Amino acid sequence: MSSLDPEKQDALPPVATVMVVDDDPIFRMLMEQVLLQKGAKRVIMASDGEEAHQILRRTANEIDAITLDLSMPNQDGVGFMRLASELAWGGRLVLVSGEHASVRHSAGKLAAMMKIDCAGVLAKPADYQKVADLVLSGRSNRPLRKVGPGIDVEEINSALRNSRLFAYYQPRIDLATGRVAGAEALARMRNREGQLLDAGKMINLAEENGRITDITWRMIELVAEDTPELLGTFDEAFKISFNISGSIISNTQFPGQFWEIIRLSGLNPENFILELTETRLPQDTSQSLEALTRLRMQGFGLAIDDFGTGYSNIEQLRLFPFSELKIDKSFMSAAATDRFAFACVEASVSLARQLDLTIVAEGIETTEELELARRFDIDEAQGYLFSRPLPFCDFKEFLKVHGTVGNASLAPVRAVG
Repeated sequence: MSSLDPEKQDALPPVATVMVVDDDPIFRMLMEQVLLQKGAKRVIMASDGEEAHQILRRTANEIDAITLDLSMPNQDGVGFMRLASELAWGGRLVLVSGEHASVRHSAGKLAAMMKIDCAGVLAKPADYQKVADLVLSGRSNRPLRKVGPGIDVEEINSALRNSRLFAYYQPRIDLATGRVAGAEALARMRNREGQLLDAGKMINLAEENGRITDITWRMIELVAEDTPELLGTFDEAFKISFNISGSIISNTQFPGQFWEIIRLSGLNPENFILELTETRLPQDTSQSLEALTRLRMQGFGLAIDDFGTGYSNIEQLRLFPFSELKIDKSFMSAAATDRFAFACVEASVSLARQLDLTIVAEGIETTEELELARRFDIDEAQGYLFSRPLPFCDFKEFLKVHGTVGNASLAPVRAVG
């Protein structure tokens, strides 16, 4: 529910300007040549984080992507990431470093915590072609994250009062058949001017101010309204997943209330998967365990979302009756070049298989990541390689063109919508 997908900003702009930050002049020179050959319009050089910071302060809105070394004099790459985050830079980052794999992995995780779009973490000596591909892939897979309109709790209250909360749908692909198996419904909110708000900020602000329960219930209503048309038009096996808040799960009355909404809509619990992240699970495990157990008994699916990003994912798997495991996109994007990420994905898949869980890879953006997911024998995938999250009307058109379960198979599709 947390990614930013502004509908009118999803024209998928090309990566025009790239900054190469590295203290190795040969790396900078060769990287510049490859980037220009592959279509970058302009390449800016910086020999350390301090110089890069000064450049970014002047031209933050002009720099679409950055390749960043970690170990540099004056200001290292870690310090530069903090400064870039403070400037609210919204471009794409690729880390390229000779540091130990564990250090590279930690730096990549740090970038994600800082809300920086880290497209990959590569080891030196680097494959310049691969670095350039990661840097430039934003022009065909996804929009670059830009600073969106401001948001406060009154904006959320106004949007809820005036029906400006919407369900957007991102397809989930069955990797064995290439067909659409279902979709994840994601909350999107517009301000008074019609601009889409930063979804991550919206969710965090709603949680901090006690409005996340209202958003969750409204999302349930929207999904219940949309699903009959999907099932009637396409396939009765179609599954819709969506996030639910920990505050709702701590209410033992929720399963009965949710089931009643589904029943009155003429739907079946088997068509729905409820996603939970470890960080949003309530502290009272007895109440949440009661609610989740009842939901599974009613026939609803239950997914542990962003697996691998929390401190006690294994304990959550042991305790709660999950039916599905979603591997976090940070591991999928890094697994091709990072031994730690590869091992995490491999271990997650092995664990899920032993527990008889459906496995979903999140955030698939490149054909390399897709092939890696297939190598791991992952069941389903979703990400910008196939489609960004779409408004309901656009999602229906997507399904008409690309097919659903039992219909035409789907090849990777870029820049849909």
